[in-house]
Amino acid sequence: MPNRNLKAERSRLGLTQKDVADQLGIAVPTYSKKENGKQDFTQKEMLELCKILNRTLDELFYDFELNARVKQGGK
Repeated sequence: MPNRNLKAERSRLGLTQKDVADQLGIAVPTYSKKENGKQDFTQKEMLELCKILNRTLDELFYDFELNARVKQGGK
């Protein structure tokens, strides 16, 4: 299942998949597979994503309400 919270936060910050993949040290196709739910992020990658996107693990990977708030322009 695609991670809509992750994609929404990345887009909100004006980051491309390449930007995030580079910061994680992984290839863009690999990042794309992970963001789209076709491959799992490692624990290390998940924690690094939290730093990059300034969100908690729960917000990015478990909070389905975050996506709704982001779409409404909230934080």
